[in-house]
Amino acid sequence: MSTTDVWTFETVAASFVRKAAGYTGYRYRNYGVEPEDVISEINVWLFGDGRPKVEKWLGNEPQQTTRIYRSMLDVALKYAESEKANRVGYKPDDVWWYTKTSVEGLMPLALDPTYTQANGHVGETLTMVVDIRRVMTPEDHDYFTYCDDTDPDWSERLTDLVNRLGGQRPYVGRRKVLSNATAQAITETGYDR
Repeated sequence: MSTTDVWTFETVAASFVRKAAGYTGYRYRNYGVEPEDVISEINVWLFGDGRPKVEKWLGNEPQQTTRIYRSMLDVALKYAESEKANRVGYKPDDVWWYTKTSVEGLMPLALDPTYTQANGHVGETLTMVVDIRRVMTPEDHDYFTYCDDTDPDWSERLTDLVNRLGGQRPYVGRRKVLSNATAQAITETGYDR
């Protein structure tokens, strides 16, 4: 559809469900997650609790199609993460979801070679530092050692690390806090984020 077309509930259901299910099925394929099962999960939400929300978002000017797709993707990822947890043997609540802020805050420890368990550092912080070190390339290490948040690539490089760590938590049933500038940018670009 072009950007001038008006989306309906039916066109959203036909287009977005398969897209979200395909992405999720591919991402979690090694854990037995099938796109058909993901489609079913999204449809349960879409034709149930999600329908009033989707209809409201379609009624807005401009239509909030990105929000609709992200909500479907959140349902899909929540289901897939649960299936992965069952298959691998952990609880979904045991998963730590990284954000750019958390990675940025832990970066000094990740770059500090003296920060180790041998020095008495244990627990969640050490685990997160080890996770970050595990996904960092030598180029990342050099970049974050010699650059700071004034560098134009800083935010993008942090996002890349977060994605390698598994991405951010799906926002099912949660409100995401946005700065005024971010909210205004989203509104001005037609909810493209």
